[in-house]
Amino acid sequence: MKKIILPSLIAFLLAQCVGVKKNSNKDEATLLLLIQPKTYQVSANISNSGAAMANSMIYFSKATTSTTSASVRATTSTTTSTTTTTPTTTTGSTATTTVDTSPVFETSAQTDDKGNVDFVLTVGDYQAIITGIDNKSQACKIKIENGDIGLSKEGKATVTCEDGKVKVAVIKVSGALSGVTPSSSISFVCGFNPKGDTAPPELTSVELESDKVDLSSGSGKVKVKAKLAEGNEGTATAKKASGIKSVTAKLFSPKRISGSGYSAYATLTLNSTSGLYEGEATLTNFVDNGTWNVGIIAARDIAGNERQYIFDKAKSEKNYSFNGCGQKIDSKITIPTFEVTGSSPDTAAPVLGTVALSSQITGGAAQNPITTSIDISTSTSSVKEAVITVTVTGATDAGGSGIASGISYMDARLQSYSWWQTGSNYLGNAIYVRLELIEGSATNGTFKGSATIRSFAEGSTSADGLWKLGGIWVTDKAGNSLWTDKTTLNKSFTIINASTTANADFYAPELKSISIDKTDVNFDDSFTITTDVADTASETTTADQNTTSTTGTTSTSGTTSTTGTTTTSGTTSTTGTTTTSGTTSTTSLNSATPSGVKSVNITLYSPLKLLDNTLGQTKTVTMVLNTSTSKYEGTTTFPAATSQEGGLWKVGLIEVVDIAGNYRVYKLTEGYSYYTYVKLTKTDGDVSSSFNVTNISPASVTRN
Repeated sequence: MKKIILPSLIAFLLAQCVGVKKNSNKDEATLLLLIQPKTYQVSANISNSGAAMANSMIYFSKATTSTTSASVRATTSTTTSTTTTTPTTTTGSTATTTVDTSPVFETSAQTDDKGNVDFVLTVGDYQAIITGIDNKSQACKIKIENGDIGLSKEGKATVTCEDGKVKVAVIKVSGALSGVTPSSSISFVCGFNPKGDTAPPELTSVELESDKVDLSSGSGKVKVKAKLAEGNEGTATAKKASGIKSVTAKLFSPKRISGSGYSAYATLTLNSTSGLYEGEATLTNFVDNGTWNVGIIAARDIAGNERQYIFDKAKSEKNYSFNGCGQKIDSKITIPTFEVTGSSPDTAAPVLGTVALSSQITGGAAQNPITTSIDISTSTSSVKEAVITVTVTGATDAGGSGIASGISYMDARLQSYSWWQTGSNYLGNAIYVRLELIEGSATNGTFKGSATIRSFAEGSTSADGLWKLGGIWVTDKAGNSLWTDKTTLNKSFTIINASTTANADFYAPELKSISIDKTDVNFDDSFTITTDVADTASETTTADQNTTSTTGTTSTSGTTSTTGTTTTSGTTSTTGTTTTSGTTSTTSLNSATPSGVKSVNITLYSPLKLLDNTLGQTKTVTMVLNTSTSKYEGTTTFPAATSQEGGLWKVGLIEVVDIAGNYRVYKLTEGYSYYTYVKLTKTDGDVSSSFNVTNISPASVTRN
């Protein structure tokens, strides 16, 4: 019956609208009944595998490009652009314009604790990303259409999601009341978290006090003003903004805009009168003339969320981009530029002067310069050692055709026999030495730095005791650099009565296990992380036995090394295979007395950091040796004042260093359920790297 009445009513109303001028008011009212809404309010319920997606976020963008997601990462879009070519006024030439078609999240909404959500959209096609509290995401397509003509003003919403696990059940689509428009989007995060602050500060605009800087008087200042707000993430009572902690700006010179060159920094602080974050960068007249830009605005909040708005020419030549969910997103915020004049740019790298080596045995003889072998056994310290000093006299920076900027950085490399000798199959010892200005000026001065070589380093016979000054790197303030290699430097010395090549400590400490004493904590509750780390005399471990991959290893001389493969019961494992936990692998057996563990540092990753390494929060803990257990321990908390992310935190990185300077980083790698690390090996003098997977599961704790 209703199906008959509705068309009849429509026909009657249409008839009333034709040729009846005397009832104009009535006709206008009738036409209003027939006008379809342009905006609809949608009520829906969202579930994942049948379970309600409580406290989740859904982000909408006009469907100009496809939006995709993966099992552990949401992406805003596949980066695409459209290039159009149009004629210019000059005959025969064309102008090329790049149009960025990546989506902008215009609207967002949050589900309640039962997965119900309301949102307002105009008629059209949308891409959407739904992010759940489990830090998984799903890309969906949503189509909003007008319904049948009638008084109900109901529309249609069709939703399809990528893999079918997420279901969006549309409950009602009703025409939005007059004046109701789609809501603006709140801070975009990859995985919505109902606890803690996970949204980084948001940049609205950047401006300069002046777009011209004259350096003819020697220097000039550039004042940067940025409008920022702490990210907002919805209505959940447990989500309180922690507040902006720091804002910095980085200014790019013309050469830096092209890929390399000078940068200047400014620290921005809140001006309570203007409401803007303001700061100045000082430019000196050795920098480039021409068009500069404010290449980076980096903002961090108290909880540790950081977002960098960067100039990325590949994404946009005019707007800032930022990383989000594995993609670069165009912020649509214009990058300000300014013109620098009156400068005389430094165009030349510094020049080294005279290089000399001297030595001082602890409690023993000194040589300046070194003329004979250094007998490390004569040291009076319990650990036999000698200090090697590198001195560069008369290092200059003339500036080339411009004004000299002065030397800003200099370091040297000391390399043991096995490191510089290409015929050796050992890694050897490599020590970096920072050289500081001790006399004169940055444009013409003397630089000096020292390093200590101890008895567990390589140095015994006349062959393996020969060390070389492997190179010196020097950079001026304008960014011009010079590298001088060991052949040109031609400086060496011999260490005797240290370790033979076979006995020297070339190996980093090894992580045996890691654990956390609590499974979950509240704000301000302490928890303790414990690691078992040993500095052994060889590369023999019980923790390296899951997968050792030689695929994709790199060599410094273009060859590929297979050293470091894992062998169990005579069988060599290949990429992707797993061997029995607890088996033993041995490579480059070393019978040295190890130097001992120097430091152990771990970094916890928040749920969002685990989802997308460019986002989220971290917590670093310095470990201290517990002499009663011989384990390294660190105790920490999640302070309530920081409002850090809730959910499952994992130890994402462990850095171990021994006294000899050997280090290793164990970390979480996407696609692997155990810690991984990269190990350097040497074959026929070629240094190569191999990817290794331990059998150590990540330690974790839940922040309630």
